Amino acid sequence: MPPIDYRKLYDNAVSELARLETECAALRQTIAALAPLVGESAPNGLTDAIRAILAKSEEPLTASEIRDRLSTMGFDMKGYSNPLSTIHTILRRLTHTDQANVLKDRKVQPILGKRFVIGKNLKGFVGIGRIERRYSMKP
Repeated sequence: MPPIDYRKLYDNAVSELARLETECAALRQTIAALAPLVGESAPNGLTDAIRAILAKSEEPLTASEIRDRLSTMGFDMKGYSNPLSTIHTILRRLTHTDQANVLKDRKVQPILGKRFVIGKNLKGFVGIGRIERRYSMKP
């Protein structure tokens, strides 16, 4: 049995990926051109894409879930150094202009730190935590 040439397999995979990315870009352009002809609106930018995702979603979504759906849609996030930060900024603008709702979980999810109890009535957490926010479109 001849040895497996991993370099050749790797180079083939890289070239196939480049070909598929080119094909995806061409398909995105075709969809954007055909969308108005069939009564659909193609998202022009990141804000429009996020609006479309929130409008189609049946339940509120987190920023991470929105990022995952953007990549599933084929939205190119390579041009953003920190895509989640950009998504959070857009979601904040949408909520300030009353285009989207934000639902905050009342509980803080501890990430790093320690819980404490002082006496019978004082319990807490010291450290880093997060409050999960979920977004949906206003009706």
